[in-house]
Amino acid sequence: MTMRLLLREAAESLFLQRCVACGRFGAALHSECLRTLTHAEAPRCLRCWRPGITGTCAACTAAPSAFQALRAPFRFDGVARRALLEAKFAGISALLEPLAEAAAVVPSNWPIDAVAPVPLHPRCERQRGYNQAALLAAVVAERLGVPCEPRLLRRVRVTPPRLDWMP
Repeated sequence: MTMRLLLREAAESLFLQRCVACGRFGAALHSECLRTLTHAEAPRCLRCWRPGITGTCAACTAAPSAFQALRAPFRFDGVARRALLEAKFAGISALLEPLAEAAAVVPSNWPIDAVAPVPLHPRCERQRGYNQAALLAAVVAERLGVPCEPRLLRRVRVTPPRLDWMP
């Protein structure tokens, strides 16, 4: 961990946190507020989880990917979007654990070997002070009882921050 992340976590533990959803003090995201987030439900592509598709979308059929399927617990809007963006860009790491716990719910018939976070480019990680995807992945892997394998994927170029990744 970097010094910046250690300082953020110390500040988060010393000062009362305000919930990103309801504004009450006591947590970065209360468990009851987490339950109110808009779930990403079917119909969605069975592989890439694109909304509005029953079965497999044309893009996934035309160019099969290296993964079998993706899932996201929430639609990327409202409080879910704000929570992820604040964790990512404002350094509110206390939001990561409740979001990761929600993401650790997957179909029971999925054979999960490992959890692999999409890495940040080293320059972006230095600027941000931590890799939120790696922190999320570690919690998800722990909850699922599988290893977290941060070296399975490699970032080869700098890309702009994604603010719109899931409709």
